[in-house]
Amino acid sequence: SKNFAMAQVNEPKHLADLIAQKSDGQRIFFDATGKSLLELSNDIHPLQKKYIVCVGPEGDLLESEKFLLQKDGFTFVRLT
Repeated sequence: SKNFAMAQVNEPKHLADLIAQKSDGQRIFFDATGKSLLELSNDIHPLQKKYIVCVGPEGDLLESEKFLLQKDGFTFVRLT
């Protein structure tokens, strides 16, 4: 059987607020320079239930903002 669940999507946050938010979820940022989505799927623990996903603006984040995400434990993942 297929077990699907609807994700909870929260209101957008400022980057500083997102970084300040401490959570036990896996932190993901989609970026063209990240590892492949397939690699990430191999690393995901089957019982992991919480994910924090950061989606940047259309023009991308500044390098300094990306550095802050990396420092805070976000995994950079590309969609291809």
